Amino acid sequence: LDAEYRALLEVVAASLSPADAVVLDLAVREGRGLADIAEQLGVQQRTIARRWQRICRVAHEVLLPPDPTA
Repeated sequence: LDAEYRALLEVVAASLSPADAVVLDLAVREGRGLADIAEQLGVQQRTIARRWQRICRVAHEVLLPPDPTA
């Protein structure tokens, strides 16, 4: 990952719960799939899928905040 991409990931990770930050790290930095992450963390894949949805929502909010002029 290049420096700019890593910096954006850090901004997003700082806005997440510690558990969600771990999922982000495993998925993006280590390239693991959701099923693999679920197995590694000892939780159901459905749990990781929900966390991933939350991570995506937070990333969108952090990286593309609403336009106050809209």
